[in-house]
Amino acid sequence: IEDFQGADDLDAKVSVRLVKGQDYEFVFWAQAEGKSHYTLTAQYPPYVTVNYDALAANDESRDAFYAVAKLHIEADMGIEKITLTRPFAQINVGTTQDDIDAAKAAGVVIDNTSVTLSNVATKLDLFSGAASEGKEFTFKAAALPQQKLNVYNKADYPAPHEYCYLSMNYILVADAVTGEKDQLDAY
Repeated sequence: IEDFQGADDLDAKVSVRLVKGQDYEFVFWAQAEGKSHYTLTAQYPPYVTVNYDALAANDESRDAFYAVAKLHIEADMGIEKITLTRPFAQINVGTTQDDIDAAKAAGVVIDNTSVTLSNVATKLDLFSGAASEGKEFTFKAAALPQQKLNVYNKADYPAPHEYCYLSMNYILVADAVTGEKDQLDAY
């Protein structure tokens, strides 16, 4: 189903008539409306190509989510709930307000950032989840994100450590990450 409209409160309902006894594979992809950051193929297996050309740092509209559902259709199956997840690593760089204030006192004002990363994947196989075709890209300088960066650690949970964003970018990483809850902690 292409160009589905109708997500409400991060939920969407799709009705599809299917043949009992058959196997189906569905790919769900959600991205910011009107953006051309990603190209989906209609071939088998389906994949997404990421366009990193002329991209700016700190662009929240580059976030996206996907899921693959493999279903064998039986009588009276009812509703299947599919949860979409982010295929990207979100690279966050932050600093303390004290460091921002010290920089200002020294005459340094940071109002935009750029980031250069190596081995950033440009292709995602939606069935296997494998990311490939790594290249180096520079996210061009852009205004800093205005919200605060909250970092949680086990020792202080649920109280967050609050930082000021210096950079926030979404990238595909060439090595697949496994596990239900993978996390990278940086301090």
